[in-house]
Amino acid sequence: MTDHPTEWRAVLPGNNGADLFEPDITEYGYLGHSFLEYGNRRFPVVFCSPDGLWVEAVHRANNGRVFYEPNVIAVEELTFENIHAAVAHLSVTDFDFGWMPGEQPAPSTPWTVELSEDETTDYWEMSSKEYLINSSLVRGHRRFPVEFYTPTRLGQNAHLATEGGNVMYEPNVVALEDFTFDAIRAAVTHLADTGRLERMLGYSDQQ
Repeated sequence: MTDHPTEWRAVLPGNNGADLFEPDITEYGYLGHSFLEYGNRRFPVVFCSPDGLWVEAVHRANNGRVFYEPNVIAVEELTFENIHAAVAHLSVTDFDFGWMPGEQPAPSTPWTVELSEDETTDYWEMSSKEYLINSSLVRGHRRFPVEFYTPTRLGQNAHLATEGGNVMYEPNVVALEDFTFDAIRAAVTHLADTGRLERMLGYSDQQ
């Protein structure tokens, strides 16, 4: 019988980091293909520095594409020690990771998005704001937090949030260049149609 952790922990690629060259990770500032593990469940996460996150978001959201990650954890300096310390720090409150575990929604139910602002918001106000937080992705009986940014605003937010050694955690981060309500809804539809939103539901030993 396999023993599973009863606390959140980071699981890194490359034999849990043993096969990775840490100075390269620190310089690049972005580490994907990682998981947050709890019990027999694993949830995708990326670890990054503010600059690493900005560069990756700009690259992946150009030409009308969409940057999406189910979990983003940023620290001032991306080291293995800081990664594990960040997860330990965030896991002490259910407010951070508590949205992930739970009964799986029925796979036949569609994804919808509920935005936190009235869609009558002025176009120029919305475009200049460049972020929309406290919105929800909904599937069946489950609601999942989601945050929308432009790549530039996402990078700026990460810099501010990690000042003084603090940790930034954002669930279900979507970054896109064209920051309008129509573009946001189109991005969610695209992520749902291509199956990318399924990643937030995690994986278990039974899958």
